[in-house]
Amino acid sequence: MSRQSKNLKTKPKSPRKVVKKKVKSANASWREFEKLVTRIEHVLSPKGAIIKSPDHLIDKTTGEKREVDASIKFMAGTTEIVITIECRERTKLQDSLWIEQLVTKQSNIGAAKTIAVAANGFTLPAIKKAKLYGIEIRKLSKLDEASIFKWTDVTLIRTQYNYHIVDYKLRVDVNEENRENISQELKKDGVKLFDTPFCTSYNTGNKLTLRKIFENFQRKSKDKIGEVELPETGHTGVFKIDAKMPKGQIFLETSFGKFDLVGFSVDYTLYKHEELTTKPSARYTYSDEQNDLVEGIEFEIISSKGEKELLTIHKDLKDGSSKASLWRDDGK
Repeated sequence: MSRQSKNLKTKPKSPRKVVKKKVKSANASWREFEKLVTRIEHVLSPKGAIIKSPDHLIDKTTGEKREVDASIKFMAGTTEIVITIECRERTKLQDSLWIEQLVTKQSNIGAAKTIAVAANGFTLPAIKKAKLYGIEIRKLSKLDEASIFKWTDVTLIRTQYNYHIVDYKLRVDVNEENRENISQELKKDGVKLFDTPFCTSYNTGNKLTLRKIFENFQRKSKDKIGEVELPETGHTGVFKIDAKMPKGQIFLETSFGKFDLVGFSVDYTLYKHEELTTKPSARYTYSDEQNDLVEGIEFEIISSKGEKELLTIHKDLKDGSSKASLWRDDGK
């Protein structure tokens, strides 16, 4: 092999992984921007309108599916009206070239209207061209906290429950010969055993603590937190759970062999406390080329099922009305 060939082989590789991470982060931010715009347009849409983000509409020229950032569909008499929304979260003002692209796309998919949303607005030529071709333009900008609290004074309260194990008993499918031995072995560590992974799932082979089994039972049973008579804020209540379990689900490993867990009872205390959460995760103004249309704030909250949700409050600046909505993390 020649010396020139060897030099070619030692050429350094480009750092592709770093580029991929940056692209992934940008895409996530862009998608969040699209979802935010969708939530705002949901407030402004006609009653009964269906909003989907993203959506795929048929190109009437090629027959292919074209992706749009969001669509609004509703009936006007017997005719379905389709409005598309396209978003750009970029630092620069959006120019007339993007507007021209949207005009062509709108025509090809047969949308009645297209709304173009930019994080930082549009150039003057873009505004003129949008007006000429009927493209509605919107700007989404951050709103200062002082402006928000001119029209709403929102106080969110997060309720939390902390429990403490007082005592527990296990029911094990065991023969009479080993009953007393196993009873003594399980008692020797007292409540500490509650957090020891001495149980095993037949299905997965995973090690389980009694605390994990107890918490799973709380979520699935009728006696779970939220369906019992709970203590008042700042107070502690005493509760008991008595659970039956079928054989063949979970077994215990002891010095005397493996035995099925067929039930347990737990005595525990439950303390209720509340904390204020007033800081919004987002606040913004939604505007067209002349006027502010909507002001909004959003709060991230956790549901009773442990799922992330968004509480949104929007004020329609045209009529002064306000509307609150609750959104799951999947956008619904």
